Amino acid sequence: MSLLRKSDLISIGAKDEIRKYAKASKILVAEAKDFSERQSYDIFISHSYRDFGPESELNKMFLGLKRLLENESYTVFIDWIDRTELDRSKVTLKTAAKLKNIIENCSCLFYVPSMSSGESKWMPWEMGLMDGLTGKVAICPVVEQAESFYSGSEYLGIYPYFFKDDGDFMVSLDKYGSETITFYEWLRDGGIF
Repeated sequence: MSLLRKSDLISIGAKDEIRKYAKASKILVAEAKDFSERQSYDIFISHSYRDFGPESELNKMFLGLKRLLENESYTVFIDWIDRTELDRSKVTLKTAAKLKNIIENCSCLFYVPSMSSGESKWMPWEMGLMDGLTGKVAICPVVEQAESFYSGSEYLGIYPYFFKDDGDFMVSLDKYGSETITFYEWLRDGGIF
């Protein structure tokens, strides 16, 4: 059982950059051209734009996370990629309505904690909205070194968290990892705690 490591995700993203002869941000933006308001997604990635926006060197990590999930046939929505016109500097009624519509078309939300997530106006709102709609919110911790458990800080500790175990995607329903369910089962059948 292990949480996702940043270096592993960056490695996945870097391989994609080499294969496509392009920077991660350009790959991600090019893929966003397929976005449709009518499309439903399995996973909405909630994150701080400050840490992972188009100018960030962590784009390889984000590309790696997206590829990791897509390689298991999950569809992934990342707002700064799929909806570039959304203004992250202001929370307006118009932007909130657009995001609400998108979140309503997603099956679950992954909250990716980072250095700036505590300052985000969007992340708690996105999390609360999805929690109220489906109860399908999982923390997706990305760590520097190999770790097995995620305890979370403040209210994040009450949510299940996503991890890999022998290649399988899993969700821990408790902070110690003693009660787990496969991500597929959690997403499709239950696991609402």
